[in-house]
Amino acid sequence: MPSRSAVQSAVQSAVRSAVRSALDYPPARLLNPPKTVIFLKTIRGVQTTENTMRQWRHEGRGPVATVIAGRILYSVEDLNAWVDEQIRESRDSHRRAASARL
Repeated sequence: MPSRSAVQSAVQSAVRSAVRSALDYPPARLLNPPKTVIFLKTIRGVQTTENTMRQWRHEGRGPVATVIAGRILYSVEDLNAWVDEQIRESRDSHRRAASARL
């Protein structure tokens, strides 16, 4: 019998695959806030909510948003770039903190 973590991993993999397919068909270059939250959670592993995205947008801290016909949309490229930048900043701050302790 497979372990619980193996089953969870398989389920997560299947969900990610299904979400990727749903986001890519038709090719989704721009995502609305609900799909953005799904993308960030399943594809990039970022736990967030629409309210948090709204707050980040208001504060100028979140990914670049585009407004088209009054609708807020996020491009997949901008979301990936933003997550990658957050990862780089986090690593850099950890490195600075570690070198300061030396």
